[in-house]
Amino acid sequence: MSEQKDGSYPRVNGGMIQTQQYTGMIVSVVGKMIGQDTLETADGTKIALSCEYLQDPLVVSPDMPVEIIGNVVDATSVTAFVARELSTDMDLNLYNQMITIQQSQKFAQYFSETVMGATN
Repeated sequence: MSEQKDGSYPRVNGGMIQTQQYTGMIVSVVGKMIGQDTLETADGTKIALSCEYLQDPLVVSPDMPVEIIGNVVDATSVTAFVARELSTDMDLNLYNQMITIQQSQKFAQYFSETVMGATN
């Protein structure tokens, strides 16, 4: 696990969560709910959600993409703190491509916390 700066959290997909590089970190993950507590992430990975810390119950249409901000517990589960409905016209494949590029070492200099304005 790498050190996480206050107020900063990476955008990841399910495959990235499975690497366990993000275990113990707060992340943003986007996908569609396929069960009461299961999210299919933008890359097609299924992760379990613990929703006990959400202010409101997580009730989302299966066609509605959602962003979950939460703590990665292990390779297959996230404890959700925030859930946001996105737009039905959101392209999850395109979003996944963006995340893959953003997390690539080749382009890391363009997506660092310093560039994005989250400096300490």
